[in-house]
Amino acid sequence: MASFSNRQSPSQPISGRATVAHLGQAPQPQPPLLSGRAAAGHLGVGRRYTGSGDLLTPRQLPLPAPPLPDFARLRADAERLQRQLAAHDRQVAAAYRPLVLLSPAEQARRRAEAAAQQRAAARARAQFEQRLLAEYNDLAQSGYLPAFLRQAPPKPKPTPLSAGGRDCFMPLTFWKSQNPTGDPKVGWAQCCNTVKKMVGYNSDLKDRIQIVRERGKTLVGQPTATAGLAMLDQYLALHKPVMAGVHHSYASGYNKAAPDYETTDHFVAIVGTGTDAKGKYYRFFDVGTKDVNKRLGVAKSNRLYYDARTGSYSGKSAVNGKTYTISQLRFKPGTF
Repeated sequence: MASFSNRQSPSQPISGRATVAHLGQAPQPQPPLLSGRAAAGHLGVGRRYTGSGDLLTPRQLPLPAPPLPDFARLRADAERLQRQLAAHDRQVAAAYRPLVLLSPAEQARRRAEAAAQQRAAARARAQFEQRLLAEYNDLAQSGYLPAFLRQAPPKPKPTPLSAGGRDCFMPLTFWKSQNPTGDPKVGWAQCCNTVKKMVGYNSDLKDRIQIVRERGKTLVGQPTATAGLAMLDQYLALHKPVMAGVHHSYASGYNKAAPDYETTDHFVAIVGTGTDAKGKYYRFFDVGTKDVNKRLGVAKSNRLYYDARTGSYSGKSAVNGKTYTISQLRFKPGTF
């Protein structure tokens, strides 16, 4: 026979609550509520407190499954990075090209080209400034500009009393002899250096303009003659003497280098210009005589007239009676 709780005999009556409890149908007593600190202790986080209750350990807690990676997106990103790296490598290769060493001849050629370009730019700038000044003066003369902006014409410089005439703006003391005493040891090959001392400058090859060139027994005008004679007029208008090479004999053996090719035989100083019955002429001082013959070197008859056959100016020298023809003009460095 089954036993009864509370040690009650079968003969004793059992209450309803006892019967229900005995059969397991009565409500079981609930464990006491745990505080936050007690629960944390059971989870292993805080201090551990004793308490009753069925709690799950961290290993038994259900965890969400990690999301799967997007392999297509990862592949696209990797391909994009590879393309960027390839483009960067190409840029680096293009920027860092190997240095090419030029030969001395190529370096000289490039320097000559750069110098020619600089001279051309300087000439273009000078021409532009002259054209602009001419337009400015035209406007001033027409009355479109106020008086304080109009450029007054330059006043002519007074002619020195010791000058050789109105066609010569330099004094007679300007003349020098290439061989003052006629010493044979000195010779008569110092005309170039003497004229350089007179005009006060030593022109470079790039500052020389060829007017004519000797070919056989004739003189042929050069394309640069017009520009050279125009520059000569500008210098003389400012009362600046100009060094000029002249031709008087064929195959003389002087100045064989380019661009002269044995054309220039002598050097004189052009000191003025004028006009007479023969037309326009240039006055020159001839250094090819001794000091005692100075009157021949500065003679008023030392004039060069225009020669249509060569496009240059020619005339006889009072020093030796030879016919001089302007073959080359040498201007102050920096003119072009």
